[in-house]
Amino acid sequence: MNLERLVSIACDKDYFRDIDRYCDFAKSYLEFIKDNLQAVIVSRNENNYQFFQYKSENKWKSRIYYELPA
Repeated sequence: MNLERLVSIACDKDYFRDIDRYCDFAKSYLEFIKDNLQAVIVSRNENNYQFFQYKSENKWKSRIYYELPA
């Protein structure tokens, strides 16, 4: 699975209708980051913000997604 597909699934509210789908998504995400997580960047000013940088097939392009604090 690639990053675009994971983001697409995460944005689809209908996908998460039961607990099995949550587990499937979590498993897919963990399998993806096993080989594709390049870095976790912690904000200097707000250390509760963590940014995840993923490897890309194009070595000059990367995407950064961030985690909002709970």
